Amino acid sequence: SDVCSSDLFLFAQGARLVDGNHLAMVGSREATKYGLESAHKLAKDVANGGITIVSGGAYGIDVASHDGAV
Repeated sequence: SDVCSSDLFLFAQGARLVDGNHLAMVGSREATKYGLESAHKLAKDVANGGITIVSGGAYGIDVASHDGAV
């Protein structure tokens, strides 16, 4: 099936991404418009729930995540 705007996916690989009240959001520096918008919205929703967004601060998904959290 096609992915629609109401679908939510969270992929994790390696060490835990959630630790207490922190969520690491990292991704491609050359993300698609959809990827950037999705990261922004997810980070905004998660931050509004009281969880701190952390990342490496690289361009792309990382910046969109921080922007959404703010």
